[in-house]
Amino acid sequence: MTEFRNEGANGVRSITEDKNGDFWFNTEYRYSVYDSVTLKSNKFYTRHESIGGLDGKKDSALDEHLSTVRDNDNNLWFVTYLDGVWKYDGTKITHYPVQDNSKDITLFSINKDNNGDLWLGTHENGTYRFNSITFEK
Repeated sequence: MTEFRNEGANGVRSITEDKNGDFWFNTEYRYSVYDSVTLKSNKFYTRHESIGGLDGKKDSALDEHLSTVRDNDNNLWFVTYLDGVWKYDGTKITHYPVQDNSKDITLFSINKDNNGDLWLGTHENGTYRFNSITFEK
């Protein structure tokens, strides 16, 4: 079995395949698995730099996330522990703070249900659902 290694992380917490067939692990990189480059070599995957820090800064603590999901429009949604949710549409990154009484809350996971609705799992605040504008309890 081939092992994916992502430097700086203790383990893989999230894997999502994007619309192009590339895999996103819980880092700022994306990995092409068995693409044309890897098929012509003995490698299993090619690591690509991609969006960098979610906040757009080169040196940022927002280069890892806990959970990822692809929505029905092929956007990728990234959940961070203390910095809310970030949507990547392939070009632009949009930040969605998740708060309770104006206080940022800790997040764990994001999932898409059979209707395409996005749901967040939190540390101490239950679940939140995306209402097309924000995440609400």
